[in-house]
Amino acid sequence: MKQLRFKARGLCALIAAATMSFAGLAVAPAMAEDGAAGWNATASAVERPQTVPSLDGWTQGEGTWTLGEGAHIVAPEALSRRAQALAQELSAFTDVGIAAASGAATDKDVELIADAAQRSNLGEEGFTLRIGKDGFKVIGASEIGVFYGTRAVSQMLRQGTLTIPAGEVTSKPKYAERGATLCACQINMSTDWIDRFLEDMADLRLNSVLMEMKLKPEEANTSKAATWSYYTRDDVKAFVQKARSYGIDVIPEINSPGHMNIWLENYPEYQLADRNGTKSADRLDITNPDAVRFYETLIDEYDGVFDTDYWHMGADEYMIASSYANYPKLQQYAVDTYGAGATPNDAFTGFINHINDYVKAKGKHLRIWNDGIVTTKNVTLDKDIIVEYWYSAAGARSPQDLLDSGSDVVNASQRLYWSRSATGYSVNSAALYNNANWNAGSFDGGRQVDPNNPHLLGAKVSIWPDTSDWMTENEVEQQISDSLRFISQMTWSASRPWTDWNGMKSTIDAIGKPLANRQYVYQPLGAGTYDIPKLSSVAAGPWTLTATSDGYYQMRDDASGQCLVMDSGIGDGLTHKHLNVVTQVGARPKLAACQDVSVNWSAERNARHGGRNVQKWQIRADGKGRFSLAPALTQQRLAVATGKESHIDLDQMRVLGGDIAPKAGVIAQFPSDLVSDNALFNIVGRFGVQATASSHEVRPSAPVDVTVEVTASGNAASGDVTVTPNLPEGWKVMPDHVDLKSIPAGKTARAIFRVVNTKDGMLELLFTAKSKTGAAGTAKVTLDGSTARPLPAPDDASEYAADSVQDDAVERAPIGNAFDGDLATFWHTKWNPANDPVPHWIAFKTGEDGKRLASIDMTARQNKMQGIAKDYEVYVVPAGTAATVGAMTDAQWGAPVAKGAFERSESRQTVALPDSIPEGKVYVKLKVLSNHPDSVGLDAYTSIAELRANVADAAQDLTAPDQPTDNPVEPDTPQPGAVDKAALQAEIGKVSGLDATQYTAQSWTDLAAALSHARSVFDDAKADQKTVDDALAKLVDAHAKLVRKDVSGKPTMKPGDKPADGDQDGKAGAKQPSKTGESTKPAVKEAKSTAELGNTGSSVSIIGLIAVICAILATLVVLVVRHMRNMEE
Repeated sequence: MKQLRFKARGLCALIAAATMSFAGLAVAPAMAEDGAAGWNATASAVERPQTVPSLDGWTQGEGTWTLGEGAHIVAPEALSRRAQALAQELSAFTDVGIAAASGAATDKDVELIADAAQRSNLGEEGFTLRIGKDGFKVIGASEIGVFYGTRAVSQMLRQGTLTIPAGEVTSKPKYAERGATLCACQINMSTDWIDRFLEDMADLRLNSVLMEMKLKPEEANTSKAATWSYYTRDDVKAFVQKARSYGIDVIPEINSPGHMNIWLENYPEYQLADRNGTKSADRLDITNPDAVRFYETLIDEYDGVFDTDYWHMGADEYMIASSYANYPKLQQYAVDTYGAGATPNDAFTGFINHINDYVKAKGKHLRIWNDGIVTTKNVTLDKDIIVEYWYSAAGARSPQDLLDSGSDVVNASQRLYWSRSATGYSVNSAALYNNANWNAGSFDGGRQVDPNNPHLLGAKVSIWPDTSDWMTENEVEQQISDSLRFISQMTWSASRPWTDWNGMKSTIDAIGKPLANRQYVYQPLGAGTYDIPKLSSVAAGPWTLTATSDGYYQMRDDASGQCLVMDSGIGDGLTHKHLNVVTQVGARPKLAACQDVSVNWSAERNARHGGRNVQKWQIRADGKGRFSLAPALTQQRLAVATGKESHIDLDQMRVLGGDIAPKAGVIAQFPSDLVSDNALFNIVGRFGVQATASSHEVRPSAPVDVTVEVTASGNAASGDVTVTPNLPEGWKVMPDHVDLKSIPAGKTARAIFRVVNTKDGMLELLFTAKSKTGAAGTAKVTLDGSTARPLPAPDDASEYAADSVQDDAVERAPIGNAFDGDLATFWHTKWNPANDPVPHWIAFKTGEDGKRLASIDMTARQNKMQGIAKDYEVYVVPAGTAATVGAMTDAQWGAPVAKGAFERSESRQTVALPDSIPEGKVYVKLKVLSNHPDSVGLDAYTSIAELRANVADAAQDLTAPDQPTDNPVEPDTPQPGAVDKAALQAEIGKVSGLDATQYTAQSWTDLAAALSHARSVFDDAKADQKTVDDALAKLVDAHAKLVRKDVSGKPTMKPGDKPADGDQDGKAGAKQPSKTGESTKPAVKEAKSTAELGNTGSSVSIIGLIAVICAILATLVVLVVRHMRNMEE
């Protein structure tokens, strides 16, 4: 039994490893010795693995407990799904096969216990962990409490050790609400992303997410607002159900009466008009009963799919970038409705109270942002509205005032904000954790309340899109990860058990992501060259796919050398974009100059420039050998238009005329609920070459390794391949070539080269791979060579100084920001309340004994071209000329050693220094004499993101890298002669684009069988020409014999034909229109659609087969384990 289980588990582990392609997400199993399981009274003391949030108040017990052979997750039926989930996690994270079980637990087991009698002690969410001679007990008063306990168990046992000290701890949350605001508003966050977000929240015991998003509106007075982005009812029900199973409350928000452009852009009759009659799509006309009813209808629609007790109406920034004076109708409405002396603020507050009454009638509680609370004359804001406090504006009610009045308040401070583009909104978890005075009672503007106030519900981070082409959703996922863990710690435990943030960060990294997120397949295809027949109307191909660091692909058409982009819409006067992302349904992809997609946001905050993100594509496998393509930013689906799609954007195109709406056969983007098989693509690998560098910066002492990946075509082995670099003078490479043995069809082999520079400059390094079969390909990498080595930045405040600095509550831009290695931060001279005029200077201590500085590098502030230095002087003197660099006088600095002018650029700029400067430790001063003008005029202030010094770099001997020993190799068996599969591939492409719903069931079933056989033959690298030709003949014959249904839904029947399956008395059954707003696409049950007809020849088929085998073996394991357990009992 033990041997069988480990064979099955070993196979499953291989599958998991094969599918985890996103950086840093591999599962590394921990090891346990056989026979070591359970409690051990005499074991030596071990350190308890930490968790996030922390388990405070741990009481040490006697001995240790080890997860090992024979362990089970024991639970009653009511907790069986929690037991099964934990067993699955621990089996994946460890080298121990663990099953869920019921009955009596032993000391080897983890036992889940729900004890309602513990509610007064634990509350709804708390739990107790008890480890000792009776095993490992997880006790909660509710199922959610037990579930949160299993999160702590999982975290402790996934860090590489399976032995933990005996002891006991009770953990329960400090605050009722712990979570996030997720604005999936105007642009789409994919449902995949939301699923992973919920997994992360659950692992951290976060329990609340406010989602500003659009449920696809379908009522008569709302349906024209169904512009992208939206979520269908099925989408919402799925993620709400998942969230609820994790104890997470999903609270919807439709911001009103401001920020309503995505709702009102097609409803001008509901828009507020100014004194000139100009309407504003951002503002709901609260004086119009029909407009108010429009908003109420939206609430009604949401109420049918969300199960929360709350509704968030926003209520912020109604008059942003304007004022009530421009909308006199609000003043008149206020007086008419609320009496003499009433103001527009009364009308605004009256609308909030009206919506409060409306949602209370549905049994819900209203929530608003705090800047929705305004000064009024005749109307008083209802006291039972929950306030989410983000902004401490002048004159705004303070958090303390709101709490004193009895209002429930959530801390949503701007210091807990994330934004894709607003660089000031970037949660600094390290600074907040290291500030011992910060807690959930620390509000915006430095306003502090008692963190124990019973009306303080909790705190949360907020994730906003803003200018959304600056980051992809996967980059957002990477960026927010630490802040989710920070907020979980500060709202559940509200403590600082780690000495500083570095300690907490070490624990975060040791724990890693939850299992589901590690197993998510971001990139189902290897980098390489592919044929994608359905894209032939866009470009002939083939397409080279380059994997990006955030889990997407760049798609280059090899024929033109250009890349696939989604960066523009169609139709003059129509809405093409929201937040700078092409949201228009029916927009077409096109080709454009390829951009450097290797740049990532965390490394360079100007990464949006050049349009890198519009060239990223998400490829998802459908599990049956085909793939969907989605622009990373829009998250719609590329599809071959049928010409019959129905959507408000397409209606507007048709009204505009000129045949701009996508006709049948045109490739365009559509929401996923508007497409079916026409959005699935065959992607078949070709002989291709990719190259990636370990670093883009090269120095004589730091050579770079370049990995060249060569992929054989999907239907034939490559033959032996030689990979050769093409290197110019001033650069060295080893080896000068690499020979690869014949690569099996669809597989990838690697060759590694080591490259170093002997001079400064950029290099575009070209690699050529040639096969003995005649196949060839090239790949290139760009390297930045420098003969200088950067010196460590000063790490003490006494080692740097400046003449001016803006570092207060208005803006945090201290001098140290110029030396912190983070391009997202910057030093800024004083600008508030007035500018300190130029010249400005910044100075620092640097140098290395026996070395002379070669240069200094200056990088300007990123993403906001203000305060950009122009004319400059550089001064260098021996360190010690004064006691500190800040004590230096002008006379001591002497004459400048270098002068010049910087470009108005965000790129790093280098100033070469003369040989006359002193060696060793020195003081360096950069003096800025003038700045480049910004969009308004000449800047008097100066800002710098990074400043560093460099010394000449010493070369080292270049050695050849070791070559991979695990490259796949085609067996040395006789190969058949060349087989021509082009005609078969073309016919497969034609048939794959057909719509099953247009043909009778029997004729489609015949075609499905022929297509499945054809694909198998196409995938078979050993198939001879006769087999290929026979498969082609059968597919062509079945295609020719397809029988199309007539427009009434009755099949076009030949004499003597019998009714198709599912027909009655020769009449085709009619599909009834949906009454629930769900998809009305035909559900073809009597025959398989093209999405179900098998594999295209990618490696997905192999993985799918292995997954099935794995599932069968796993089932056998469970049965055997249960049988053995029953025998033991």
